[in-house]
Amino acid sequence: MRCFLWVIIWFWGFAGNAQEIMTDNALQEGIVTCGYISNGAYLNFTGPNIHVVFRYSKIMFGMLPSLRFRNDREIPGHSFITPGLGFGISYCYKKLVIQLPFYYHPKPIQKTEDGVRVLD
Repeated sequence: MRCFLWVIIWFWGFAGNAQEIMTDNALQEGIVTCGYISNGAYLNFTGPNIHVVFRYSKIMFGMLPSLRFRNDREIPGHSFITPGLGFGISYCYKKLVIQLPFYYHPKPIQKTEDGVRVLD
């Protein structure tokens, strides 16, 4: 009988520490990341998202408001800082964040005397 009680208490301890997977959504997370691609730097913020939380990990899929820092010397009049909105997947482990963002940037245009020219 004693052995049976110990087995029940032992299993009860594991059941009390069982890990639950929680799915939730958020308007913002307070996570800021930076990246570099095609001669420009990005400063990404996590926006509205859906996330799944494991023990110390979090996987998020949502919107990424960002700032793009790029100096387009061939296009006069373009700003060095351009706001943008992307979407992507973020993985967080404690305070380490890895993101896979996707953005759409239209081709820049340049106004000339003859009309509008699309640059590649």
